[in-house]
Amino acid sequence: MSNRLFYDPNTERPYIGVRLPAQQLADLDRARLDLRLSRSEFLRRAIAAQLQQLRAAPK
Repeated sequence: MSNRLFYDPNTERPYIGVRLPAQQLADLDRARLDLRLSRSEFLRRAIAAQLQQLRAAPK
């Protein structure tokens, strides 16, 4: 299996776009507003937590 990255970590403008259903986006906004976070920061934290959980899971 290859470790090919579809994302170039050396890009000048790192960005990923995610389409969400309207209800899921509304839920995300409700949660992030309660935490006083931008969408970007909320998603950064959520992704970091998910990656940490995946790394800690038994293989």
